[in-house]
Amino acid sequence: MPDQHDSTLRDAHWKMYSENSIQARHHETQRAAVASTFIGISGAVIAFMTSDKTLSPLDLPPALLLVLLGMFGAVFSAKQYERIQLHTRRARGYRDAYDALLPGSPLRSIRRIADDDNTREFPKLSVLRLNQFWIAMNLAISGLGVCLVIVALFFPIRVIAP
Repeated sequence: MPDQHDSTLRDAHWKMYSENSIQARHHETQRAAVASTFIGISGAVIAFMTSDKTLSPLDLPPALLLVLLGMFGAVFSAKQYERIQLHTRRARGYRDAYDALLPGSPLRSIRRIADDDNTREFPKLSVLRLNQFWIAMNLAISGLGVCLVIVALFFPIRVIAP
């Protein structure tokens, strides 16, 4: 018969595991929402800049906005990743403590098998970190802004419609 202390401890570990998993997902959702918003804003800024079929020094403020937006997005994404890692590490610790209370530690075995299968099926993709893509996407927005600043300042464009 299980000891009441073991049962209480298992419940506490599981509850803390669940709470930290929820927090990690929350940060991931925030990161996705901000990235989506920034992509939308960037598209609107580019549409605004090119609506008059020119790219000139008058377009510097919106181009600089893209640079700042991308930089902020990259830093925000990195911070969210840090928070995700914190809650994931905590969740992993609680899960492992919970697993240690179970006979034979079945969760560790299941996790190890799934991890190995995934690495075998996706050997190249499994080494890439999703966070790198989020940051790169935001830096691309910033880089586009830098390119538009350069063009607006040094190579202004005026498209004459036929």
